[in-house]
Formats: sequence, C-alpha cells, structure tokens
Amino acid sequence: MLNPHTIWLFVVFISGIGFVGYVLIKVVGPGKGIWLTGLLGGLASSTALTLNLAGRSCDNEQYAADFTLGIVLSWSVMYARLYLICIFLMPSLALPLLAPLLVPVVPGLGYAAYLKLRESKDHRQKTTDFNNPFKLLPAIKFGLVFTVVMFIANAAHAYFGSGALMICSFLGGAAEMDAVAFSLIDMCRKATLEHHNLILALLFASLANTLTKGCMVYFLGAKSMRRPILPAVGLICGVSVVMIGIYSVV
Repeated sequence: MLNPHTIWLFVVFISGIGFVGYVLIKVVGPGKGIWLTGLLGGLASSTALTLNLAGRSCDNEQYAADFTLGIVLSWSVMYARLYLICIFLMPSLALPLLAPLLVPVVPGLGYAAYLKLRESKDHRQKTTDFNNPFKLLPAIKFGLVFTVVMFIANAAHAYFGSGALMICSFLGGAAEMDAVAFSLIDMCRKATLEHHNLILALLFASLANTLTKGCMVYFLGAKSMRRPILPAVGLICGVSVVMIGIYSVV
C-alpha cells in the first residue's frame, strides 16, 4: 500500500539534498562541491539527487558539465549501494549479485572520468555566484509522479501476482530502487523467489531507474546537459540489457 508519510519524506529528502549540496559548494567550491554532492546523493538516493541537480542546472547553466558529472557519479554509486544493501540483508547473495550489480558501475565511472578530464581542459572562467539553493516545487511535482508510478506498480502486482514480477519490478524501479530491492529480498528470504528471478527483477528495476533519471535530466535539466547525458544512459542501460539477456538464457 502507498504510504503518504513515506512519499512526503521523499519530497523533503529531495529538497534536503539541495541544501547539503549548496553547503558543500560554498565550502569547497562549485566544481568539487557538485560532484561530492553526486557521490553523497548516490549513497542516499540517486533519483532524488538527479532531480535536484537537473532542476538547479537551469538557473546555473554555466555549471552544467559539473552537474552532469555529479549525476553520473550518483548513478554509479547507486549500484554499489544497492549491492551492499542486498548482501547486508541476505549475505548469501554476495556472489550471485556481484556481476549483475557491480558490472554496470564500470561504464558509469569510466564515463564520469571522461567528463572530469574534459572539464579539466575547459578553462572558461565561471562566476562564484550559485543561485537557487532550495526549491520545493519540483520536489512536490516529482512526489506526485512517484505516487502515480508506485500506485501502478502495486496495482499490477495485486491483479497479476508474481507472474508479473518483472513488470512490477520495472514499474517500481522507475520510481525507487530501494523499495523494490527490499520487497524482492523479503520474498527471497521467505523462499518464494529464486535467486535467478531475483537477479532478473533487480536488473529490470535498475534499467527502468536509469531510464527515468535520464529522462529527468533530458527534460528538466539545462539544454547543454542533454547531449552529454545520453552516452551515460546508453552505456549503463546497454550493460543492463546485456546482463538481462545473459541471465534470461542461463
């Protein structure tokens, strides 16, 4: 069932990331502050981080490259965080989930390194002003979208049952990865879900999650972020699709 309290906490959390990022930017400077925010945001919620940085890029477009780097870093960290959460809840999954959840980290970090190298060669002067440290309206809008997606996922599960596991995981992953992971782990611990299906469900969820975050950047972020974010989406989703193919035939 949908929990309004959880949804509201998620909205507040999105805005909270913006405030933490603003503090980091003021302390260590815009460049380092933004990608450090990406790393920390990925440890908490890469979806919330993506929404926040994409929205702020519209008012601070001169830092679009830094925002893109921070977002890509958060996407990579998300996979590592998800792996640690899963093996903490169920240590026996450490080996089965090693490749499915950690291989997608490689292209993400690789592309982030490329963006960092390219940015270091850009010597254009940037102002020290950084606008819009706190915005609540975009977070509220996403909270509404989050509610709709989770409602559809819950309805699909209720009406179609475990036979629609992959569809439910895909729909749920479009909104929030942790909720999907917790549900799947719980099913696995109760012996109602095999490791193989758990892996496939997590891969479908992470694929949807990356696509959703890519759309956030493309449609909500600064125009100058559209082109550089597409390779990140393509690389991470491409690896996820390959992994789905492998585990579908194994």
